[in-house]
Amino acid sequence: MKRGIANNLNKGMFKKNNFLALIFLAVIIILFLAFVFRKPAECPECPECICVKCTDCVMDCSLCPEKTETITKYVCPDETIVSNADECSKEQETSLNAGFEPILTNEEGTSIINVTLKPACIKGKNGGFVYFKTGVLPKDVTFEVKEDINQEYREIFSMDGLFEEYKYFEICDKCTGGADFNLEENKVYLFRLKFNMTVLNKVQYSNEYIINTNPESGYMTKLCS
Repeated sequence: MKRGIANNLNKGMFKKNNFLALIFLAVIIILFLAFVFRKPAECPECPECICVKCTDCVMDCSLCPEKTETITKYVCPDETIVSNADECSKEQETSLNAGFEPILTNEEGTSIINVTLKPACIKGKNGGFVYFKTGVLPKDVTFEVKEDINQEYREIFSMDGLFEEYKYFEICDKCTGGADFNLEENKVYLFRLKFNMTVLNKVQYSNEYIINTNPESGYMTKLCS
């Protein structure tokens, strides 16, 4: 009689343990399904990482491919390392200006609104452009240069007067006629514009600019193809 009671108790405990085991297993399954089918909104945002090989959301962004960045540096002729090639020319123009000290006050109190001179590629060749804008229509405009501080300016190009215009020049020893005017290589020029303002009965000059056509200058180191 006592043995039968003990057996019945043992069977009851076994059933109870089975029930607890089933509950535990069900909890494990629910947690597993919740992990597998979790919503994308629950995933972390990795704006700098695009894992093309991952079809599902990956919680660990470090599993994505590394993002690389290319940094370009330039070595100037004096072996200075800079991040922009234009920085080389700015430093070297001062040492290659053949003693020129450009006059930068010619335009004060005149009808000249703007004169700009910069390097440019002219049909694949090194050169530059000249831009001007005036408040009074000149009769004509003359482009002048000199190569020595003791020289007088000489004319290299002239045109009828306009309020505003772009003109282009090529730097070459054997030019192909692809620009409005040309300058020779391996020289340093002092450049200015002469405006014949007949309405005002005056001649007005732009500020002076250095055009350096030596290999180390900004006009020649600009990459043209």
